[in-house]
Amino acid sequence: MPLDKKEIRIETSVRKTSTDLEDPAPPNDNSFKTMRWWNVSLLMIAEVISLGILALPHATAKLGFFPAVFFIVTFGFVATYAGYVIGTFKLRFMEVGNVGDAGAVLFSPYGPRAANLGRRVFGTLSVAFLVFIMAAHVLSFGIMMNVVTNHGTCTIVFLVCGTLLSIFLCLPRRLVEVSWISIVSMFSIFGAVVVTVAGVSHLHPGGNDLTKAIAKDTRMIDGIVALMDIIMAYSGNVAFFNFMSEMRDPREYRKALFTLQTLATIIYVLAATVIYYFAGPDIAAPALGSAGPLMRKIAYYLAMPTIVIAGVVNGHVAIKMVFRSWKRGMEEQKGWTPYCWWVGLNVGLWTIAWVLAESIPNFGNLLALVSSSLGTWFTYGLSAGLWFFMHKGKYWNSKFGLVANTLILIGTVALSGFGMWASLVAIREDSSGTAWACASNEGY
Repeated sequence: MPLDKKEIRIETSVRKTSTDLEDPAPPNDNSFKTMRWWNVSLLMIAEVISLGILALPHATAKLGFFPAVFFIVTFGFVATYAGYVIGTFKLRFMEVGNVGDAGAVLFSPYGPRAANLGRRVFGTLSVAFLVFIMAAHVLSFGIMMNVVTNHGTCTIVFLVCGTLLSIFLCLPRRLVEVSWISIVSMFSIFGAVVVTVAGVSHLHPGGNDLTKAIAKDTRMIDGIVALMDIIMAYSGNVAFFNFMSEMRDPREYRKALFTLQTLATIIYVLAATVIYYFAGPDIAAPALGSAGPLMRKIAYYLAMPTIVIAGVVNGHVAIKMVFRSWKRGMEEQKGWTPYCWWVGLNVGLWTIAWVLAESIPNFGNLLALVSSSLGTWFTYGLSAGLWFFMHKGKYWNSKFGLVANTLILIGTVALSGFGMWASLVAIREDSSGTAWACASNEGY
């Protein structure tokens, strides 16, 4: 079958770029492609291993010890494979800089108009998903400040402060600068987990029986929400194309991926099981709430950097996606004009995130709906689509890949459907929360 002009452009780009990668250019202070694999590891750890880890003990209480460990390890393995496929796709199509560009490549066989539509649809959905994550971090900042200050002032003021801090930290245009502050985020969440473990072990020194195979009194809806919590803990794949696009040598990406997923899976299993062992089936979500009043405050103090920085990493990626879409060709230029565009998009997207955090009373349930409808696809389903695109006409050459990616697609459809149903039921049942309220939101 003859290639059309769009396909010819892509094939040519791949051959040219693959040759260039054999001898990476030396680091340049003015270049955007300066990150090494350990810079990307720091960004990935800051983005993925955030407060979501402290929802896993509650998920363990809902699912039971053995099912929870099984799903944490399984989803971690699948997320690793999905990230591997994303890296392979990037090396095949080096012009892909984000999820929107991947959508353009997927639709390119159907003509330029279809490719442009794919870019806009995939790009819009990924930015929407990232903005909701940004809003969740703004809301978490308000909860944290209410806890550590005993509701020292109006919650709206706290959320405004969190938004302004996030805007300031997103001012650098290169991800390599953000990677340095990601070191603080990594130690921050580890410290918060250790303090939480110390707090719950002090309050419940006897521990609980971990041989309970499954939580028999859990409703199906609660079990599905618990699965969504585990999936959200791994939902960083949406940013991986952006990270690779600023690497000096994108072939080093796999080192960063394996570092992240190995560390994440081990820490998730340990945090979920150890905290659940001491706190038992009544563990709060997030687990910080079960550490006792004093230890809870200390844990939130330690978690402050990760609450902010994890949101900043997602915000930076969202800003660059919009920048690349609106001002293609300008995203790596220096000067006042590109920087003014960057600052404007920075302020605009974070303002939208702040408005969302303030305006939606049951924001946590809405975030669960967005995560089930979009997060499952960006974390798992997208990579399966990329695999089928790369192996079109030769699926049976890799029987493992065919079976694995078919199962991933089926599982993504099922998890997304059941997750949206459970989230809609939770939204209907939950009447808590008030929009634009000065009252403390620490119970949300």
